[in-house]
Amino acid sequence: MNYKCHFGNAMMLKWSLESIQIACSGIRQRCFYSVFPVIKWWSLLPMQITYLGIKHAVHVICKPSRLSINVLRKVYLLGMGNSVPPVPTDDSAGTSYIASEGPLPPECTSTVPEIILNSGYPVESHEIVTPDDYILTLHRIPYGRDYKSDAFSADSHRKRPAVLLQHGILADSTTWISNGPDHSFAFMLADQGMDVWLGNIRGGTYSEKHLSLDPRKSKQFWSFTWQDMAEKDLPAMVDHILDITGNKALYYIGHSQGNLIALAGLASQSIQNEKIARFYAFAPVYQIKNLNGPLAKMTPIATNNLSKGIVSWFLEGTAILPKSKTSTMVIEMLCSRLPKDVRDGIKSGSMSVMKTLFGLHADHYFQDRLPVYFTHNPAGTSLLNLIHFSQMIETGETRKFDHGSAQRNMLEYGTEVPPTYDIDQITTPISLYIGAEDWFTHQKDVDYLISQLNSVVYKQWFTDYDHLDFLWGTTAPDLLYAPIIEEIKQMETVSQTTSST
Repeated sequence: MNYKCHFGNAMMLKWSLESIQIACSGIRQRCFYSVFPVIKWWSLLPMQITYLGIKHAVHVICKPSRLSINVLRKVYLLGMGNSVPPVPTDDSAGTSYIASEGPLPPECTSTVPEIILNSGYPVESHEIVTPDDYILTLHRIPYGRDYKSDAFSADSHRKRPAVLLQHGILADSTTWISNGPDHSFAFMLADQGMDVWLGNIRGGTYSEKHLSLDPRKSKQFWSFTWQDMAEKDLPAMVDHILDITGNKALYYIGHSQGNLIALAGLASQSIQNEKIARFYAFAPVYQIKNLNGPLAKMTPIATNNLSKGIVSWFLEGTAILPKSKTSTMVIEMLCSRLPKDVRDGIKSGSMSVMKTLFGLHADHYFQDRLPVYFTHNPAGTSLLNLIHFSQMIETGETRKFDHGSAQRNMLEYGTEVPPTYDIDQITTPISLYIGAEDWFTHQKDVDYLISQLNSVVYKQWFTDYDHLDFLWGTTAPDLLYAPIIEEIKQMETVSQTTSST
């Protein structure tokens, strides 16, 4: 089966369904009345009826009940004349209820622990609680396939170095294990003797839990931005890993937003700098003043007067692009039935859309893994988080979240304008890896970041890397991952030799 022919249908259908869901969640009658108070309620009745119809249709597709899933299965059975995957018995993370036999690779329908186990590695799931009661899941690969003979085996009497891999926005821990055992960074690290931990920040597939708030019912659950991840999520992860492993420090590897929250956490001392032995930053997003592409044109929504007036409405919290089980089920159905020429056409169009909107080059990535990437992504975040990024783009500065009024900011921060982060105070050694074709890390923004940091020990530019080449690019295992692994092993040799003398 030629898997690469399928990713176009999967991506476009899934993103289309989720885009409709966003549109529906953004249409608020109350907001409309606050902007146009002279309009009578009855004149909006047709619009309200249309909105409710779309809303419920999208709910059936993207947030289905058990009954709606049964209906979809029956329709598929009658229309396609093929076997149908069983109905899920619960709402566990991911889309693992879809049968693995089919046109998509089995990883598409597996959870992170299942992918790790099926790849031949041990796995642990750790749940930790943040200071504000969010429940986060860390996935651990404690050692690799040849653990008895690796550099940190029991016979060597050397402690395994702990490595924390943190995904970017709208992603989850599948980011690091999507390329199979031989090309995924997490597996490569484990095979070289590392104790690998995969982080999941709040609001994603594996961290959509809270001690008292129900993410499906509570708007308060979704009232967070990357600021909360930096000040609460990441410190809780780091402390838990060090407590479990007994290590004094860990190696941190971030991608995109994963770097932003680490920089903010280290600068604010939410994370003690000495707890990070080395910080490896892939696609180091911090200042995004010079963002390229169409996304940059959409950012004024966060800072114009109208938007500031309704930010308080959205402070209730709204989920954006969560992983949907039924949309993936529909994708599975369509991918198995569309003729090859149609699939190829959709694939070509999808690749053009990706390049035009986001500057991504799907032809750079492992082609047989494309379905895996796009069935696990996007993995959800909050609307407020996207608004916070929009504020950064529009103002050209990296500040804490602007609540939309000087009075509210004064209550939160003691200043009318949200404060910035003093990243010049960071002492953790940092290595930066930048792609020349990455629209999200413009050279001017990276130059600014470097000028503000006093602890950059290494930087490398990749001439043909876009934002996702660091994760899924075919050259990343050899050009990026292997040298970092060797460096960690060398640093650990020096560190453990020094400590033992």
